[in-house]
Amino acid sequence: MPSFLTIASSLLLVYILSLVYRLIVNLSHAWKSGFPYLFIPWDQNHFVWMITSVPLRPLLKKYMPSWIYDRLALTIYGFEFQEKLRPYEQYAAPQGNDKSYAIVTAGRFEVETRDPEITTEILRRPTDFQQVDLTELFMGRFGANVLTSDGDSWSRQRKVIAGVINERISKTVFNESLQQTNGLLDEVLGDEKAGETNRIFDMMKKITINVLSGAGMGYV
Repeated sequence: MPSFLTIASSLLLVYILSLVYRLIVNLSHAWKSGFPYLFIPWDQNHFVWMITSVPLRPLLKKYMPSWIYDRLALTIYGFEFQEKLRPYEQYAAPQGNDKSYAIVTAGRFEVETRDPEITTEILRRPTDFQQVDLTELFMGRFGANVLTSDGDSWSRQRKVIAGVINERISKTVFNESLQQTNGLLDEVLGDEKAGETNRIFDMMKKITINVLSGAGMGYV
């Protein structure tokens, strides 16, 4: 009868081999895509990593060598707000394309882009680009919506919001954004002419939610 150590070692070996297999498959996808790519031997879609990586970000940045963190940071949720254009300038531009790049990992194959032609094509073909399962897990807590749906379900959800969220409410959104931003400045500055805060990201999320609720439902 196999010992516990033998069984655990076998399972670990199978898991490692599955990661290697996905790395090879994603590398093949990157070659075929023609996009610049960078290699990150990590499963960015692992549930534990998705939950823990955000609060661990400051510690990872502080104690990890920069050449490791600069790549690993691209697997942390919300890295777009933290890294901005750095990945495009550091990894994509030297390979001849400063608007798109692929990430070769042990998780899902991902392409990051800021090319308006590519994004327009993706939006034009919603049936060809399906939502991942984790999107439903995090964004569908209160039921199906336009962010979690695909195919015919997405079309129905889109029709529901099209009557409310369109160009006709741009003035309302703009005015509500001004009001919310003024409120943020009052909160930071108070009676002074200058102020500091390390909560700007949280405040921007609050503004976004308030603008959506104020413009979409008339209530903040």
